[in-house]
Amino acid sequence: MMNPKIEQLGQTFRESLMERLRNLARPLADYHKATSNLTALNVDVVETSTAAAVTQTLSGFLRDLETSLTRDYAGNGTVKVSFKGERGGDPRNFYRSEMDLRHLFRNIDSINDGFVALMNSYPFSDLADSAMKQCATLEDRGLQACADRLASRLHLVNHGGKCSVKAQRNRVISYKHFDSYFVGAYSYSDWDALYELARDMRVVEAEMGELGASEALRECGDLIKDASSRFETRTKLLEGRPVEFVVFNNHMDIRIRADVADTVLAFLALHSQHTIYDLALAA
Repeated sequence: MMNPKIEQLGQTFRESLMERLRNLARPLADYHKATSNLTALNVDVVETSTAAAVTQTLSGFLRDLETSLTRDYAGNGTVKVSFKGERGGDPRNFYRSEMDLRHLFRNIDSINDGFVALMNSYPFSDLADSAMKQCATLEDRGLQACADRLASRLHLVNHGGKCSVKAQRNRVISYKHFDSYFVGAYSYSDWDALYELARDMRVVEAEMGELGASEALRECGDLIKDASSRFETRTKLLEGRPVEFVVFNNHMDIRIRADVADTVLAFLALHSQHTIYDLALAA
């Protein structure tokens, strides 16, 4: 028996899409009439078929739905609602190609009959089921994805080998290798990696409290991006900030203040699925 909440939500989705199709009907009919008249006058036109117009309308409906549900349910997480059947999410794809709809409309003469065919065949209840299941776990999955990325980028994931991160009295020292070592100048991937770290650190701060770490990471990315040439080895950047940096030829040390590192480790303990190094053993 169908879950009443899923059935009700599916009906809401049905009505919302139907309203969009109603708004499409008259302009599309007028457009087809105009293109027909122009063709009769030997004017070349590229006509948008009913299948193409409906495909774009359905895609717009789904994208707007993904955006609104993500906004309402993602919280501080970084995972988004998706109805495209992406790996790690709901495997069902609710988008339709123009070829799919051309096949559906193959024996249909009027625009309205095409709309009815789509509405009768589209799995609104499955769409509602997918939306409810994704939204129920969206924030938790987003926080886990962020924690897993952060742990990996800071080299804190314990794969069974020796920890390469150093713990000192006042700082935890991680690192980032430069992809541009053999190029001569810094490359996009060098500063973008710092921007990605900053975005994930912003999530930590949203959950755990302001640390000043995301701002320092972003500013360091700006410095690398704006540098006209490579920094001299052992150049210190943003010294004294919650996160400071020491630049070498092919990498930079990321020196995280101890209290900030403790907060990051607490976030990882709460949300990451990975085994994290015990930095007390790395001191």
